Amino acid sequence: MFHSFTRNVMVAGAVCLAACLLTPQRAAGWGAGGHRVVANIAYDQLDAKTRASIVAVLRKHPDFDKRFAKPLESEKLNEEDQDRWIFLQAAIWPDLIRNVPEFHRGSWHFMNLPFFLTSVDKKALAKSIKPNVSFDLPDPLPADLGHLNCAQSYKLCLRQLTDADTTDEEKAISYCWLLHLVGDMHQPLHSTGLITRGRFNTSEGDRGGNQIRIKQSSNLHSFWDGLLGGKQPLNDIRKRSAAILSSDELKQAGADAANDLDVEDWIQESNKLAKGFVYSKDIKQAVSDGELDDNQPLRKVDLSIAYRQGAGERAQRRVAEAGFRLAAVLKELTE
Repeated sequence: MFHSFTRNVMVAGAVCLAACLLTPQRAAGWGAGGHRVVANIAYDQLDAKTRASIVAVLRKHPDFDKRFAKPLESEKLNEEDQDRWIFLQAAIWPDLIRNVPEFHRGSWHFMNLPFFLTSVDKKALAKSIKPNVSFDLPDPLPADLGHLNCAQSYKLCLRQLTDADTTDEEKAISYCWLLHLVGDMHQPLHSTGLITRGRFNTSEGDRGGNQIRIKQSSNLHSFWDGLLGGKQPLNDIRKRSAAILSSDELKQAGADAANDLDVEDWIQESNKLAKGFVYSKDIKQAVSDGELDDNQPLRKVDLSIAYRQGAGERAQRRVAEAGFRLAAVLKELTE
């Protein structure tokens, strides 16, 4: 069954690559730093046996030499830290292979729960907007897996990791996606698409903030992706993780979150955060103003200091929750 899955993935990857040549890339969920922080928090929650078993599988990844071994050479780490680094690298692998048709699956990174700017927009478009917002894995699996959303692909990875017929190479790929997807689903803009009658009137809406212009970054999505930093050395990631969990409140939030492993709840949390905070009054006003002439670029929003500080606080909470949940999921898988 999994070999058929792998062939389907390769076909889907080719389709996705062709689509990417025609449309702009959707930004990644969290930057490399954010995904590594999530993975590092999870790694610290696992016992030595569980860590070793997962890393042993990751070392059999078909892309290991290029994406794991080669960049690892520059880190100059001892054997124990090398295992940690490999685990953290697995969490960003799905973003490293966006231009590799054999592996790339663009839609796996997000779900576009519709967020209508106004009740008038909702009335006009609710019946015609049809994003894939299903939390159920299709049965049987479609020939083209390139249209699964983040919740469906997460469930597919869980299935493959518990399938006795799955090879270690195939498990390594699924582990990478699993580590990555848990982080993605805790990024609020990977849960939501802003819908309007003018410029954002398709099922993708504003593509998770990718088409919202701001002064602090290239777009709103990129701003949120960068809140935990970019590619950082292992020691910097460890320090950042420790700083987050030095807050008793954030550490408790992570521990509490680990009691809820329902993926639908994770995405609903992100969606609630997107609607209640991410799309602020200023952002919605800029979009509303832009609806008067959707042929002109949206004006850039200057995010207030209060917004930026609030975003940073919320991002730290979400990665703490993601890290603890990821650890809980991995413990269940390896029991």
